[in-house]
Amino acid sequence: MIVIVGAGYAGAATAAALGRRGLGSRVTLIEAETTPGRYASGLNAGLVSPLFEKDEAMAAFAASSIARLKAAGLVRACGSIRLADDAAAAEFLARAERHNLPVQEIGRAEAAAGHPFLKGARAPRALFSPDEGTLNPRELLAWHLEQATMYGARLMAGVRTERLEIRSGHVTGLQTSAGLLPATVVVNAAGAWASPVAEELGGVRAGGPLTGLGLVSYRRHIYVAPAGAGIAASLPWVWDLDGNIYVRMDGDTMLLCWCDETVHPPGEPDADPDAAIEMRRRFAAALPAVASAIVDGVRVCLRTFAPDRRYVIGSDPRLPGFFWIAGLGGTGATASAAVGELAAELLSGEAPGPRSMSATLFDPARLIPDNGGNGVGS
Repeated sequence: MIVIVGAGYAGAATAAALGRRGLGSRVTLIEAETTPGRYASGLNAGLVSPLFEKDEAMAAFAASSIARLKAAGLVRACGSIRLADDAAAAEFLARAERHNLPVQEIGRAEAAAGHPFLKGARAPRALFSPDEGTLNPRELLAWHLEQATMYGARLMAGVRTERLEIRSGHVTGLQTSAGLLPATVVVNAAGAWASPVAEELGGVRAGGPLTGLGLVSYRRHIYVAPAGAGIAASLPWVWDLDGNIYVRMDGDTMLLCWCDETVHPPGEPDADPDAAIEMRRRFAAALPAVASAIVDGVRVCLRTFAPDRRYVIGSDPRLPGFFWIAGLGGTGATASAAVGELAAELLSGEAPGPRSMSATLFDPARLIPDNGGNGVGS
C-alpha cells in the first residue's frame, strides 16, 4: 500500500500516474485540509511556460509536462509577450531556440496597438510566443484528483498525520487522525509542510531517522484587479524581464505580480501592505498602463524550494519506505504531470525511462551529506 500525504499537485498527480499503471487500488491520498487546493495548488497564477526556470534540465522537464497538459485540453494557448532590453532578449531567444519554443519579435508600436497593457511600456523589445498560455489552477488539480480516483485511489480529506509505524528499519504504516493506514511506502507531498511533516513523523532528535532537507518556503503576492471595459480575456500574458513583473488576464480580471520572495514559515500567510507599495512602484516604472489599476483583492501563497532550487523526488536513503515529492516552487502547476510520472516510475519500480536523468538530478540524497550530498539540507 502507498499512502500519499498531501493532495495538492504533487500528491494528486502521483496518485493519478500510479493509477494509470494499474496501482490505483493500492493508493490512499490524505489531505489535512477539508478541501484540497487551499494553498499553493489553488492560488497560483496558472502561467504556462517551460522557460521560467533558468535550469535547463528543469526547463526540459517542464516542457514534457506541458505537452501532457495540452493533450488533456487544460492549457489555453493565449500566447505570451516578454518585454526585454537587448541583452535579456538575446538570452531569452537563445533559450527558446534550445527548447524549440517558437518566438517572434514584434515591433513596439504593433505590440502596443494590439495590447492595451503595453502602452507606454519602457522595455525596447517585445518577444511574442504563440505556444505559451495559461491554465486554471483549480481545474488542473481537479483533473489530477479525478484521474486518481477514477483509477481506484482513495482520497481522505481532513486527515492529519501523527506518526510513522516502523519495523525492522522500514516503514509499515502511518498513524493518522483517522486511524492507522498500513503502508509499504509513505510519500511526503505536503508542499510547504514537507519538512515539518518529515520531522514530526521521523523525529528531529540526534540520531533520529529523518530531518528536513533544507526546504524553505517563500511568500508571494498576486494582486487581482478589474480589467476594465473592452479588455479581451484572450490577451497574451505579459512579462517584463528587467522589472521581473507580469500581468495576465483571468476572465474579466487581471492578475498583477512583482515576483516577490520573503521567507515565511509554513502556514496561511497574511498579505504584507508594503508588498503592494512595491508592486505599484515596479509597474509604474515598467508598465505604466497597468500601474493605476484598482486592486480589489490579493492571493498570498507559499512557494517552497530546496537549497539548489531543483525538485526533490525520490526515496529517502535514511529510511526505506519514506519517499519525497517536494520543492516544486513556483512551477508545480506546469511541471505536475511530469512530476507525477517520474514519482510513479520510481514508486512502481519501473526500469529507467526518459526521465532517468531527472531522477538523478532530483534525488533527495543530494541534500544529505552522509549519502553523497553536499550538506545543504542538514
